[in-house]
Amino acid sequence: MPVTDDTIVRIRLTPARLRQALDLLDQTNEVVAGSEKRRHARCRFRLQHPMRMACARDGGRAIYEASPRDISPMGMAVLVGAFIHSGTPCVMSVPMLDGERLQLGGAVRACKHVAGAIHEVGIEFAEVVDIGCFVEETAPEEAPTPALLAEIERSADKLAMLARGGAPWTDMRGAVREIQRLAGVRG
Repeated sequence: MPVTDDTIVRIRLTPARLRQALDLLDQTNEVVAGSEKRRHARCRFRLQHPMRMACARDGGRAIYEASPRDISPMGMAVLVGAFIHSGTPCVMSVPMLDGERLQLGGAVRACKHVAGAIHEVGIEFAEVVDIGCFVEETAPEEAPTPALLAEIERSADKLAMLARGGAPWTDMRGAVREIQRLAGVRG
């Protein structure tokens, strides 16, 4: 189907069936392969109505109805009515608890077929977000995973190597930002 700037890819499920699908995913994916690599805990995030997500597609732009499943400071999972390629840039208008909307940019990191035309899409935000703006109860602070600690250690080693080698600050700044990103600190 040709995509124009007016194309809206809808989730073709009733609200009740959509809730059932989200709940079933929660039950069956309690322990997801690779979840030990996650840097931040995810919090359940549901909306009464799907939000809109704009993605580049086929030289145009497609607007997807997206029904959130969960959210973390680094990203969110949503259900959509079509496959979206990994790496696809996207922008979402996400409703906050105070009724306002926040524009969040990011990129698709994973897309998994669920059933029929429904796909679960993992989105990584361009910047760390305070999920307290979207959900009332956030997950308790968790200890960093071994995978995260190893990644931070590799980045710190890179920074130390640059410093010992007398690299200019502009070269070291990238390593510092990577450590901040891994630790969930805004720079």
